[in-house]
Amino acid sequence: MASILKFFSFLFIINASSLVLTTCGAAPTHSPTIHSHKAAILSGLDTMRHFFIQRPWILDVYNHIALSPSDRQVFSKTLQGVSAVGSQMRNGAAGSWSNGVAVLIEDYKGHKASDVVAKAMMEPFENGYAEVKALRTFSDLYIDSGMVSGWPSANPSPVLLMKKVPGQPIRSCREYRMASTEQRTAIHTTLQKMVCSQVVKWALEHRLLFADLHQGNIMVVMEGTTVKSMQIIDFGYPGIFTVTANAKEDDIQSWCLARFADKWVM
Repeated sequence: MASILKFFSFLFIINASSLVLTTCGAAPTHSPTIHSHKAAILSGLDTMRHFFIQRPWILDVYNHIALSPSDRQVFSKTLQGVSAVGSQMRNGAAGSWSNGVAVLIEDYKGHKASDVVAKAMMEPFENGYAEVKALRTFSDLYIDSGMVSGWPSANPSPVLLMKKVPGQPIRSCREYRMASTEQRTAIHTTLQKMVCSQVVKWALEHRLLFADLHQGNIMVVMEGTTVKSMQIIDFGYPGIFTVTANAKEDDIQSWCLARFADKWVM
């Protein structure tokens, strides 16, 4: 009897561990199988409170769409003049599908070194191809991509170069930290409207849903206790989903507002 109880306890620990990894947004190691199931991935992008809400207008993860031959060539060349990079950026630690983020040591093709962000990509390349395509689709931040030796390792690694976005995550803003509860509430409300307006616009124009709305992906510029501007960053896996051609603006808006509220607790 004791051995049976130990067995079931072991299974519970495994399942609990899997749930923690998923709800924290960590990428599953057995990606070829689980990535094809929308519900499994959405469980990591929605809180458990919204897990059982059916959203037929959300299709699959963006990197599952067909990539053109040119899309698959974005890391084929060697990036000349980027033999090494500078210091690792704060909040630029390695993530689920990247080996870190840093700034350049030298200027690159007319861009000041301090204005360029280098992101070291991680295999499988499929995710990197999709991220470059999404970056080009959603913004004008893309500069170049290719192979670099010396960072993050001595061997050639795929690296994505982007324009550095002004601002910082809201909790890093001194104005926010010093603000009263009432002022913080107003800041959150403003950001929620700005972010969801952008998310809805992208979804309707490109049929792509930006779902990775944690605070580190929103760069904010404050002017006193007023949000002067915000910009969404990080279009990597698994933060973007395709949506149906008949997805309704109200459905997208409602989803975004709920997603934002869950992630942006004061």
